[in-house]
Amino acid sequence: MGKTPAFVDGQIAAIAYTNQLILVANNVSDFQDFQGLQIENWFQVIK
Repeated sequence: MGKTPAFVDGQIAAIAYTNQLILVANNVSDFQDFQGLQIENWFQVIK
């Protein structure tokens, strides 16, 4: 895709993916390009 993620974001994503965890983050846009990664935003306000 031509995008290089921040090094620390890659580490966080790799740990979550390898351990089959759901990544909970407020900045989900930083992790959306990682394939196969489950992401949830618990900080999103539901109206």
